[in-house]
Amino acid sequence: MLCSVHGLIKDLVETLKVHQRLQKSSAEYLLKLIEHLGQHSLSAGELKLLIRFLITQDEDDEEEEAVQFPYKSHIIHILSSMAKGKYFVPECKSNSYSCVSLPI
Repeated sequence: MLCSVHGLIKDLVETLKVHQRLQKSSAEYLLKLIEHLGQHSLSAGELKLLIRFLITQDEDDEEEEAVQFPYKSHIIHILSSMAKGKYFVPECKSNSYSCVSLPI
């Protein structure tokens, strides 16, 4: 729960946005860390940030030469493993934060 409150997963996602500057193994470790933290708590905003990695840019967009995120299969695996959680609680509210909480 504290990870969502302090925005740790959000910071990890922001780091992954510059994946071109990361070594492959570093990016994979960050993704694994997001997976483990996300299995315990994940805010709706953090989930949205992860899903945005799956969006494919239009090839007709000549203005924006964005590099596609190469770890889309990792993101799908992360979302799948979080959804398969044994102790899934649909909604948890702490202060003003809405999140999914998975107890150990």
